[in-house]
This record gives sequence, C-alpha cells and structure tokens, in this order.
Amino acid sequence: CFFLMIRRPPRSTQSRSSAASDVYKRQDQNDSRLGISEVPVMKPKGGLLSESNKLDGVSRDSIIIKPSKKTPHRRSEPPQTRPIETIIQSPQKPPVDEEYQKYMQLAEQSLKELEDLIETAKQTWQLEQNKNGISCYYPDGGDQSYATSMGLGIINATPQQVSFLSSDPSMRPKIDPNFLSMELVKQFDPNLRIYYQQVKKFPIVDQRDCLYLAYHKEKEDGTIIDMAKSIDYPGRPVPKGFVRADVKIAGWVIKPLPGQPNMSDAVYIGKTSPMGSIPNWIVSQVSKDQAMSCLLYTS
Repeated sequence: CFFLMIRRPPRSTQSRSSAASDVYKRQDQNDSRLGISEVPVMKPKGGLLSESNKLDGVSRDSIIIKPSKKTPHRRSEPPQTRPIETIIQSPQKPPVDEEYQKYMQLAEQSLKELEDLIETAKQTWQLEQNKNGISCYYPDGGDQSYATSMGLGIINATPQQVSFLSSDPSMRPKIDPNFLSMELVKQFDPNLRIYYQQVKKFPIVDQRDCLYLAYHKEKEDGTIIDMAKSIDYPGRPVPKGFVRADVKIAGWVIKPLPGQPNMSDAVYIGKTSPMGSIPNWIVSQVSKDQAMSCLLYTS
C-alpha cells in the first residue's frame, strides 16, 4: 500500500491559546508515534514555579508522562562456548597390562637362563650317545631329582620348520613319547603363551601334569629360541590324582646353517623334575629318551 500524507493548511489567524493548543496536540501525536508516554516530572525545589515553568496557565509539573509499556530491546548475549582447554584433550596412553609385563619379564630372564645352561652343558656335560648325527649329553652327577639332558645336531629343515614341529600340539606325541594332552590357557600375544599339559602315567606312580610359560623369539641373525618354564597361574589347581611336574627350564635354540638355507644347527635342552615320589632310574630314562626323540624326529 501507499500512504499519502495530506498536510492541513495553516489557519489565517491564531490566538495565543489556540497556538499553544496546536503545539501540544502535535507533541502528543509525535510522542505517541515515538512510543513516548507520560512520565512524572520532578518539581523544582521548594515547590516554587517560575514563569518559565508555566505555559499558558498550565504548569509543566502538572503534565504527567507515563512510561512506555513496550518491552525494551535486549541485546543478544554471545553463545556459550567451552574453554579451549576442555576441547583440546591430551592424548591418553593405553592402559598398562601389568600381567603381560610380569610374564614378559620372566620370559626374557628365562631366555638368558636357557642360553647359559647350554653353554655350561657344552663345556662340562658328558657325551652319552650319538645316533644318526644326533649327540646327547648328560650332567655328570648333580641333582638326580631333575631329568636333565641336552641333544644337538644338524637338522634337515629350516629354523622355522623346526620351531613349528617342536611347538605344534598335533606334532607333540611324535616328538615327546610321554606326551598325552595339551591346552592353551592364556595367550598374551602370538609369542607369549601359557599352556597346560598332561603326560602319560608312569608305572606305579601318579600321573603328572605341568603348567608352563612358553615364549618364542626370533633374533636378527635368524636364530629362533623357543623356551618353556613352569609357573603358577590363578584358577589352574592340580587335578585330583595328579602330581604337578616342575619344568625348571627347557627349550630350543635353532640357528640357520650358513650357506645351507634348508639346514639348521639345533640344540634342545631340558631340566625337569617330575616331583613327588618317583625312582631315580625312571627320571634318568625319561631324560635320555626326551632329548634323543626331539632331535631325531625333527631331523
């Protein structure tokens, strides 16, 4: 729509009072358009009115201007923002597996123990038998309660193949004549595990089992070490009718043969006590059979 403003023509003559009246009328109209209402006006001190406070007989303090009912415009507040320090979070470290660290430290210590035992055996143990290129050594005297032996020889297989044959449960009965069953209890990673194993019953003695930590490590020069050591683990008590054997230390050190990629220089060593009451001759026989069987089969 278009609004046309029609202006009233001025009057020819105006009296003093009518002119003042027009002034107030125009002021009221302008005030209403501007949203100004009547508000109270403070009186001069002493209640005196000067001539300047009067207009055509009407005192200024008698004019009441009311405040506007319109809601005053409020400034919009800026949006709430989170402090930058709460938005940028520092990277969180992964939780530390204390159990893993415990057994990894034990595994590294056991590797050193295994290598030291092999060096001692090569220098001080006695050669007892040699068959098909496999030599078996046994300690001269010492603690007869432990089945202790070492076998070494050149095997027609790569270190990886020998390691697989010695650690795969399906191959165990062919390597260890006393093997009965094997169960994976805990796997921390592909190289660190806990196994439970049962062996066959010996004549006139209780059946044996063992719970041990198994560790596989490959060195930069291609050498592979497979180690086993008895441990205690929660929730795996000794079953009724069994005696738990103690694997002090046992394992393989398999080195690639220089210039012959499909051949390995392998050493197996074990120091195990069947525990309980068992004749020493049985312990000795088990020790001899195990060392020779391990290397003969893998070769």
